[in-house]
Amino acid sequence: MKLTRFLRFCAIVTLLPFMSGCEGAKTKALKCADEINKVASKPGENLTVIPGLAKGIISNDFSAKKIKQYSDAELTQLCEALSNITFYFPEYESHVLMQEKVFQEKVARHIQNDHDITDVFKAFIGARMFEKAAAIKKQFPAIKRFSMPEKIISDNPTGAARWRVYTVPDSGKTIELKALPLDKGPRVVMVMLPGCAMGEAAMEEIMAASDLAPAFRKYGTVLTNRVNAESVALWKSHFKFPEVYLAYRASDFPGFDFHISPHFYFLKDGKIISQLEGWGGPNHREENKNNLLKAFQGISIHLRK
Repeated sequence: MKLTRFLRFCAIVTLLPFMSGCEGAKTKALKCADEINKVASKPGENLTVIPGLAKGIISNDFSAKKIKQYSDAELTQLCEALSNITFYFPEYESHVLMQEKVFQEKVARHIQNDHDITDVFKAFIGARMFEKAAAIKKQFPAIKRFSMPEKIISDNPTGAARWRVYTVPDSGKTIELKALPLDKGPRVVMVMLPGCAMGEAAMEEIMAASDLAPAFRKYGTVLTNRVNAESVALWKSHFKFPEVYLAYRASDFPGFDFHISPHFYFLKDGKIISQLEGWGGPNHREENKNNLLKAFQGISIHLRK
């Protein structure tokens, strides 16, 4: 009897480090998730802390066995955190796949909501995992808010690994991969987010200016990294400016920040020489123009008077 109790005691003592280790990993993931959600919920908060916090949430936290150990509330907390990570940093593919695991566990428990479905769909789109995004559309056909091109051509015959974009040759139903020649001569790239009123105002003013418009048409490009092909098609039509593209990945454009709109980059032979962030309102039109003129001259683009 005493021997049996002793063996049980030894077994418990032996298992304690493993039990505390598992609990520790779970606690760490939940703590990181809580911090990420706090940061993402505060307007103007420094989002650059998210990548560091995201390292505390790893794929091993969501093995087939471990994911069952989370409560419904904990799963919801983790799902929100992973959605925040993949929204602001869509190229974190490992976190996109973790988000998928957590989401599908919520589905298995029948606790998912429309917001969860939309978030995981957008995460797949942001990571350019179009086949997985299409699978979500098929899994939840009643959700009507999904938007993705009907035809996606992602062949890369040139083997380019930089400056890749998707062109939108029609009304937004088709996108096709290509590489931009941003490494040749002077180039002006304007980053703009769909729905950004100041970005659209900037384009209106530039295209209406007799000195700026010809130079921007010759050297300019408009980029967005949100897969919203309809917006790209509308911009091309409205501004009568064909050089509008969807960035393939943010990492294809080193030094670019796709979270700020509008954001101008002035390049020479692929190197960023200067940049302008934001756009002043109607009372700052002269200042806006002078800033652009100076930046154009900085990359040897001489405007017609």
